[in-house]
This record gives sequence, structure tokens and C-alpha cells, in this order.
Amino acid sequence: MTNTKAKAVIIFLLASFIILNAPVTTVQAMQYSAGNEKNEFIKQESILHGILEVVTTNQKGEQSLQARMDVWWDSDGRYHCKIIGGYLKGIQIANNGQKKWMIIPGEKRSILYPAYPDTWKFIFQPGKEIYLLKKDLKVKKIGEDTISERHAVIEKVWPKGGLPYYVWIDKATGLIMKKETEMQNGLKQRIAYTHIEFCNAFPPELLNYSLPEGYAETPVEYEEFAVSQEEIRNLSGFTPKQPDKVPKDYVNAGMSFIKNMGLVKLVYVHKSKPRFIVMLQTAADVRLSSNPAYMIGKIDDNDIEIYYPLEGNHGILSGGILYGNITDLWSARWQEDELEYMVIGNAPEKEMINFIKLMNPGKKVRIPYNAPFKPGKKAEYDIEREKYQQINTDAGHSPYRLNPVFTALAYIYQAQESMPEQRLEYENLKIVMNNGKEAIVEIPGHKASLKRIYLKKLVRQDYTGIWTVVGLDQN
Repeated sequence: MTNTKAKAVIIFLLASFIILNAPVTTVQAMQYSAGNEKNEFIKQESILHGILEVVTTNQKGEQSLQARMDVWWDSDGRYHCKIIGGYLKGIQIANNGQKKWMIIPGEKRSILYPAYPDTWKFIFQPGKEIYLLKKDLKVKKIGEDTISERHAVIEKVWPKGGLPYYVWIDKATGLIMKKETEMQNGLKQRIAYTHIEFCNAFPPELLNYSLPEGYAETPVEYEEFAVSQEEIRNLSGFTPKQPDKVPKDYVNAGMSFIKNMGLVKLVYVHKSKPRFIVMLQTAADVRLSSNPAYMIGKIDDNDIEIYYPLEGNHGILSGGILYGNITDLWSARWQEDELEYMVIGNAPEKEMINFIKLMNPGKKVRIPYNAPFKPGKKAEYDIEREKYQQINTDAGHSPYRLNPVFTALAYIYQAQESMPEQRLEYENLKIVMNNGKEAIVEIPGHKASLKRIYLKKLVRQDYTGIWTVVGLDQN
């Protein structure tokens, strides 16, 4: 995937990371904001303007800038956020109280949202939500510091159902100035203002929406972002599965619930490369029936479908969700305990498979699944004819040759290998293995003269390659 295409996808997936309503408020901050008559940011005439940075640090002390944001906010909830640093530089997100929009210069796109309800907030945004976390937090003052030339109290916070973190609270306003997590999976995160001021007016050009010349307006899914397992469980009605640990060199970029599709979405992004991994989960409406045209793996004895490249809509992606029509993505889909899972990403296959292993600790993950490929009898074929057939299929003729089960069924009819009294149908055949290059199709029952059909992609070994019958097992 090109950097431009990868960036286009990451923009959507990282929206929660950039402007997620993070759990960074404390009881102490609530007391400051509620009781301080001189509180600057709750004055009607006050406009908050600041520069926010999001930085990750690994165990070696190496830092990586994830985002630097120029943010404006007023007491009416209007805001404008422009990313001025990091690999999403140039993106703008704003809400003027009448509409909300995202401007993506690199893709010449503008995405419109309803102004209300607006579940996306930039990090450390003051507002009524400061009171909603009161019951979930245990707080202890551990010191004082100066942040962006303002005096701050340092608090250690134990969120409900999460690891402790630290916040720096401005003494004068109760505003969260900085948040720092403890080291987790080899990384810790720091979010902090490097500059902050309070103004009397909102620059009008920041709140006046107009479609830039040459840009297109596109819709987006409606999401509610969550900050804890309990919150996402309350939104979705089930407890989503999470990886045993965050993959190496990746950071957790947030989780959300897509209401109109009943989907839980977990997002992980590479700390230095334009790579992402998304985990989608939902209640399984119907039993997964593996599509034999796609590669098949195993999680213990459970089938897992592999889509590469991902094309069209598959399973829980149906319904027009963002990723459904994007190609050059690696994806896998499986079901377990009445839930359906799908992993999607532009990371290398090795990283994607490792993520699935982290999602299934203690289980045997085989991607692809390889069964013994030892036909009892060779099948005759003409390689030159197969090359010609590949050209025909590329032109749209005989598309059934892209499906090993249809190819096996056609072979049976042409070779008249089935018993006359039993005309086999597609549903009678079972895919035993498809590793993307080799496939085995089984004919259940004892009435047919054939037991198994072995196929290979002889001409082209990718998703466009046709299948050819190369061997047989007879009853």
C-alpha cells in the first residue's frame, strides 16, 4: 500500500487517538473547576488556545512524536483542532455548533458529521464530562511542578478497570496540563500542553466551514468512543476480546462502538511507520460458512478465513463500513462463542498473524492451514491450455475457475466421475484445505467414485490465479 493510501485509512482509524475524550480528569480537578471563581476557562468570554503534543517513549528512552495539535475551544463546546506535527500533519477537525467536519488535504476530502451528539473531544478538553468520571477514580497527590509556565499539582490516578497514570493539574484553572502513563508493553505515553493561553475571541475563519476547491465530501460511520472495558461493554452489550498484549512497536489507539452496525472497533497503530491493525467484533447473526475461494487457516480446530487482498464486503464488513471496498489490506475472519471477529490491517502478513496469536493465547494458530497434499492418482492437464484459460478468466470468462470447489465440480461433470444416480451439487462438496496455492476438495459419502480432488494454482499463484485439478483420491 502506498503511503498516501495508508494515510487515508489511518486518518479514520486514528481519529479516536487524536481527539479521544480521554479519562484524564480527577476529583481534585473537579473541585478546582467547580469552586474556583477565577477559573479562566469557564468564563463565557474565555477561549482556550493551546499546543498539545502526544509522544510515546520506549524502554530505551527513544521518543516518537505521534501528533502535535493546535487546538481552540470555547465554553459553548465549539472547537478547532489542526494537526501541525506527526504523520497526520495537515488534518483539521472542527465543530462550530451547527456542523462538524474533518479536512484531509492529502486526500482532498472533507468529511461532514452532525454537530450533535459529538462524542469526539480533543484530549484534555474541559467541560461537563469532567464530573462523569468521579466515581471511577482514586486520586493521590504526589507533588507539584511547572508546566508551560503554569503551576500544577501532580496527581496519581487509579481509573476503574485500568492501570494507574499521572496527571498535572493547573492550580489556577483545574485544567489538565499533562498526562503520563506508566510503561506498558514496552511503551509509555505522554500528552502535554507545550503552550496555553486564554483569549477573548475565537478566530472566525476557524469556525466558518466551506468546501475547499477540488475537494469531495464523504460520509463516515457514527461511533461512540470508550475509555474502558466496562464502558465498551455497556455500549455493545458484550465483553470484547483484546490481545494478550499490545503487538511489538504498536500502540493502542483507542476503542469505539459503531452503533448502526453493532460493531466494537479496537485500533492499534505502529509508533513510527504508517501501519495499522484494526480488530472488529460483533454478535454472530449466522454461523460462519467458509468461502472456499479464500485461504483457510485454523485456530485449534476452528476455521479462520484469510482475505488478501481484501475486496468487497465480507461478513461483518457488509453494510458499507469504511474498510469494505479498500483493497491491498490483509484481513482474517472467524467465529467463537457466538461472536464474530475480523482483523484488518496494512501491516505485513507476519505482524497480522502475530496479532491473531495474541488474540488467542494458548491456542494453536495455523495460517494458512496445510494438510498432506498427496493425491493417489495424477490428473491429466495441458499447461498451455491452462495458460490460455487464465487469460480468458482475466477477461471475465469462466470466473468459476477462481473457486476451487466450483473447479472441482466442473471437473467431475466433464470427466463423468460421479455415479449417474447421484448428481453432485456445489453444496455436496467440502473444502478441506486452501492455502492460497494448493487446495483439497472432499466428496462426502461412499456412492461417488471419487473421494478427494487435489488442485493447484499452476499459472499464477495469487488471488487472480485459476485453479487446476492435478490429482485424485478414489473410493
